[in-house]
Amino acid sequence: MRNRIIKEIGQFPLLNGPHKQTFPPGIIVLRHGKHTGANKGFGAEHILAEHKADLKKHNLSCDEQGVIQYVEMILQFSAGIYCEFSNTRGFHRPMVVRSKLGTVVLERQERDGLTIYSVVTAFGGTMARGTKIGTMPRQNKST
Repeated sequence: MRNRIIKEIGQFPLLNGPHKQTFPPGIIVLRHGKHTGANKGFGAEHILAEHKADLKKHNLSCDEQGVIQYVEMILQFSAGIYCEFSNTRGFHRPMVVRSKLGTVVLERQERDGLTIYSVVTAFGGTMARGTKIGTMPRQNKST
């Protein structure tokens, strides 16, 4: 249940330069997830447990639909994609930052030969950290 995909949110773009090997293009998904404690967990359950205030700030419902809307608000065209490249084992997580709205942290996963970026969390912080590695493309409205 926790790994159940609630919604395909959009597309992670093809990046230029050296980052296209680390972060190949793929789909961005929001999973049901789980919350195990402060700053521990992933997906909609984690966002609901840790970041309800951010949903309320944007007049969104405190349920899965509100989380979907919040993540979609942040993952808009031209939002910056950043990475701190701080994980010594190479499991780097890209962050999408949209000015005045918030940040979405993604985790790259490989499933059946496909690249999937799963939403770890979304929160109101808008301070970009790390190296800018790209920008979000226009999203297909059917996703």
